[in-house]
Amino acid sequence: MAENHVLIDDILKNQSERMMNLKKFYPFFALYETSFSQYKEGKYQSLDMGYLTLSLLRFFINENNFNENDVTYEMVEKFLRQILRRDFGLEESETEETELIRYIFDKIRNDGRPFTFSFFDPEEKKMKTSYVKLIESAIRDENVVYHITGDGIEFFLSTKEVKDESPLTTEQLLLEKMIRSENFRGGIDVIRRMNIEVTRLKKKRDEVIKILLRDIYEGTKAAKDYMDSTSLWFEEERKSFAKNKALVDKAVGRMAAGHDSKGMRDITILETELKKTIESHSELIAATAELSRITDELVERSKLKQLRTVFDFNNALSVMEKNDSPEDMAHIFMPFLMPKIEKSFSAFLVDNIVTSKSEDNLKGEVRENEPVDLNFEYEDEKFSKVVGKNLGLLFKELLDRLLRWEKVTLSELNAILEIKFGKEIYENRDYYSFLVHLAKKDSYSMKIMKDETETFLEKMAWETLSDADKELYKDISFNIEYMPDEIVIGDRENESEEDEASKEGKMLIRNMAFHRC
Repeated sequence: MAENHVLIDDILKNQSERMMNLKKFYPFFALYETSFSQYKEGKYQSLDMGYLTLSLLRFFINENNFNENDVTYEMVEKFLRQILRRDFGLEESETEETELIRYIFDKIRNDGRPFTFSFFDPEEKKMKTSYVKLIESAIRDENVVYHITGDGIEFFLSTKEVKDESPLTTEQLLLEKMIRSENFRGGIDVIRRMNIEVTRLKKKRDEVIKILLRDIYEGTKAAKDYMDSTSLWFEEERKSFAKNKALVDKAVGRMAAGHDSKGMRDITILETELKKTIESHSELIAATAELSRITDELVERSKLKQLRTVFDFNNALSVMEKNDSPEDMAHIFMPFLMPKIEKSFSAFLVDNIVTSKSEDNLKGEVRENEPVDLNFEYEDEKFSKVVGKNLGLLFKELLDRLLRWEKVTLSELNAILEIKFGKEIYENRDYYSFLVHLAKKDSYSMKIMKDETETFLEKMAWETLSDADKELYKDISFNIEYMPDEIVIGDRENESEEDEASKEGKMLIRNMAFHRC
């Protein structure tokens, strides 16, 4: 009975989600069944609407996302005309072709209306209708332009990855559409798939190293294949990450201005996941660069090992047979026929037996094979660790104040930090980075940070705190309040002056108050 209950519960709860995942395929099969028999008395029945649909979607992905161009109807007409003539051998007058292309494009666009996909929801016990569009239109500079939708990209990528593009690049095309349409939940799923892909590439890199250590020839081939399929797209992937990060930042600003708490929660999760992916992708780039260095080093070692004296008797015999020169056999046998050299021990060495050196001193230098250092760190990685440590240290100072006081303002915190670290604190860029990261949330809780760190600052702070510090600050939670006044950073001597002109050229920031709760 229990198993039956689990089965029924799985069917009921997941049916709606499964149908929503299937909806992206519906427009294609609706178009695939489109018959040309009713158009022009079946004159064009040989045309395949499924092929035309997929070709046009690939054209839109190339123009909209890879080339970042708007698509006009004239561009669509030129592309479809080329397809019809090249692949179907269509030979019609220009007027006939123009009418046919308009008919095909209107069918794929469904005359500008979304395709309706109806299904039964067993939980709510009613029919639901979902709407899907492959191509949407917009007015730009008084011209009609067309773009592929997120559903269109997701459907096309589900059939097969775009040729000559990395999975991360194609996933980011879909992520861009999700962010622009404010489908943040869908974007979170896309980012998590990207995380899985980055993790897969890291594991594959480790497997290549194992092959290199086992077989240098197979390992070199595997390393080359890995570099060709992975590092080739690093620059494009970086650009896509930067573009999507900028879109997320704009979305955060819009949500904050509109006070949309639900949307803000989703976009915050998406922003956090994207930061993790960017950080993980940077680690992948560093690991791939390290793989190249390891490969070169292992190949060099292998070459040195092979530079030893070896004589191949089979090869020598083959050369003699080829040259028909049996006299060359003398070069092989003569060393074995040399006179036997008798060895003897000189009697004069008996006197030196007691004073002679140990045989250990006669041994050659023992050369150990140094293992490959897989924990090599680049300068930018070391710099990132220093920045993270500084951010964590500043967060600890704030927690220490709140442990003693119920409330502390930013100006009071500045004074404490200036006493402790000197005025050089205002010349440290990490301090301003700390304030920016701190302002990304309105409240912080050490209990929540223990289970999950949502932001980069929380992660750095938690990793910097010792076990004793975590136990000391475990119950601290605080809210951030933005005060109406502004404070001058780095110039406390003129803080009492009211003249605004005296603040020219100095950094003014909004004062904040941190309340322990």
